[in-house]
Amino acid sequence: MSKDKQATDGNEATQNLVSQYAGTSPNPEAVNSLFSPQIQQQVAEVASQRTGLDAGIVQQLLPLAVPLLLNFLQSGANAQNPQAGGNPVLNSFLDADGDGDVDIADAIQMASRYMRQ
Repeated sequence: MSKDKQATDGNEATQNLVSQYAGTSPNPEAVNSLFSPQIQQQVAEVASQRTGLDAGIVQQLLPLAVPLLLNFLQSGANAQNPQAGGNPVLNSFLDADGDGDVDIADAIQMASRYMRQ
């Protein structure tokens, strides 16, 4: 998921993707829809380097982490009409670092800090 996808498919398609896969239950389909197997492996490796967690464990956590992250991003949508008015939470997230790439490794790192407490 990136700013490029938002630019290519539009805000509505990006919001639909977030709404479709947001949740609190593990969802491997969400991970597979958003990331190719190669990207999943890269995400796991980067998150492993940043968190100290084993890359295999990180990859196993993706089906839980991705829906939770999308659930958070969905929080900025208009509850009555998700397509109206945009989603400032999603838009800020997509451009948080200025290069347009979503960095799920940061989200996993925050989650690992929480789990250690």
